[in-house]
Amino acid sequence: MSMLSNSSTTVPADDGATSPDVPWWMAGKAAAERCREDESELRSTLQMVDLCDAIQLYCMPFLIVIGVVLNSVNFVAFRSSTLRLYATGVYVCALAVVDSTALASHVPRRWLNALYAAVGWGRRVTPYDTVDVACKTLTLVAGAAQFASAWTTVAMAAERASVAVSPCRVTPLRQAPAARVVVVLLATAAVAVSCHVVVTWHSAGGACQPRSGPVVVVAAMFVAEALAFAVPVALLGALAAVAVRGIVVAGRTDRRRRVGVELAARLRAERRVTVMVVWLAAAHVALAVPRVATWATRAYLAFVPGSCSWDRQRADAADSVAELIFVVNYVIKFVICFVAGRDVIGAE
Repeated sequence: MSMLSNSSTTVPADDGATSPDVPWWMAGKAAAERCREDESELRSTLQMVDLCDAIQLYCMPFLIVIGVVLNSVNFVAFRSSTLRLYATGVYVCALAVVDSTALASHVPRRWLNALYAAVGWGRRVTPYDTVDVACKTLTLVAGAAQFASAWTTVAMAAERASVAVSPCRVTPLRQAPAARVVVVLLATAAVAVSCHVVVTWHSAGGACQPRSGPVVVVAAMFVAEALAFAVPVALLGALAAVAVRGIVVAGRTDRRRRVGVELAARLRAERRVTVMVVWLAAAHVALAVPRVATWATRAYLAFVPGSCSWDRQRADAADSVAELIFVVNYVIKFVICFVAGRDVIGAE
């Protein structure tokens, strides 16, 4: 299930019985009455799951290694520049840390399952699936890292939007001390939002999965995902639009008035930083759209009675691919910071 899930690769018939291999949303007599066993549907679903496993197996290691290395380079570059004295530099360094954590969490949760299946050791036999403490801990770390990454990007975009609207106004929120406080608060909020997994997730029947009830448990998980993906996407889109408008308006204003050489250089540097953050926000929104779509699909199937097991299985498999697409976001941030950020660092 989604960012905190481990896709099941067993597609049982909807006979109303609950098997240990059946994910929490596959039980129920209502579904059994509407979805009789269909050999072609089961076969096509297994083929889709196998394809998703293959994509995870071969693409995920590359993205993880490249992402962690490049984020480390970003951290060192921005920590050694004078941007560390400003809010944006603090946010970029924080993003490098939480993005690397999010990338590393995919190794035990996603990639090892695909590897075990490829070499014939079986699916869902990794420590993540079979050890309850590992299941809860890794799920919590992954959820907290992804939440912190999204909202740190939102905080950075909000700071840049305020600069774009009022470039000459200096406020404490644009300084590094305030940004450090924001980062700590976001990290605390990330753990608080994700700590529901201690109760809602467990290792049962050889699978790390959410508990089957009550309904409030299911709702809590989808709300946590909405806070980590859907809400930040909406906010980033709005903040990026505000920042772009501020840059355009400020450019027109500067052409109509004369400013000193020093002030003009400062405004140009501020715009470079804002453009970099706008590109980061745009990349996040574009790559998060598939996650938001699969989140909405799974939420619909989870709460609509009588949905077929293979539909839910396909949605879960599609979500694993959408998650892989979103992982590219953790890598592409380096490219954006390197291309746009080197002009900022070079202009210090």
